[in-house]
Amino acid sequence: MTNAEYRSWGALKKIDYVNSNGMTMNYNNRLQAQEYSFVAVNPYPGSTTTTQMTYDYYDDGRLKKSDVNWVGTGWNFAPNFDRLYEYDFVGRLKTAKTGAEARGQVETNPYNRPYRLDLTYNHFGEIINQQRLHWAATFNSTFQYQNNRLSVETKS
Repeated sequence: MTNAEYRSWGALKKIDYVNSNGMTMNYNNRLQAQEYSFVAVNPYPGSTTTTQMTYDYYDDGRLKKSDVNWVGTGWNFAPNFDRLYEYDFVGRLKTAKTGAEARGQVETNPYNRPYRLDLTYNHFGEIINQQRLHWAATFNSTFQYQNNRLSVETKS
C-alpha cells in the first residue's frame, strides 16, 4: 500500500497499492457505504479489471441489496453475486438471496445461485429453522432450546 485516504469520520476513502491497483469507497448522506470500486491492473499491458459494488438500504438503515459489476474480465459471473436481504417485522434477517433471485427472478439452475438463506425464529427470537442453499447443495438445520440455551441441533 502506497497511499490511503480517509473520510473525516475515519472511514476509508481510497487506497493506492504498490502494484498500481486501487480501491475507492463512496458513502451516502447517512455515512453508509454506497459504492465500492476496485481496479486491478492485469499482467498484460493496458488491461484492467474493475469490480464495482453498489449498496441500497431500507429506510431504517438495514442493508437491502448489493449489486456487483465486473468490467474487463472477459467473463462475467457478477450477476450471480448480487444480493438481496429481507427482514421480519422485528428487524431480524429472514432471507438472504443471490443471483437472479436477488433481482426478483426465478432461478432454475442451482449452479447459478451462490447461496440462499432462510431463517425462522421462535417467539423468543431464537433461530428454530435454517435452510441454506449453497450452489446446488441444500443444508437444513432445526434447533431446539431449553432454558434459553440450544439443546438440540438436527442437520439434514
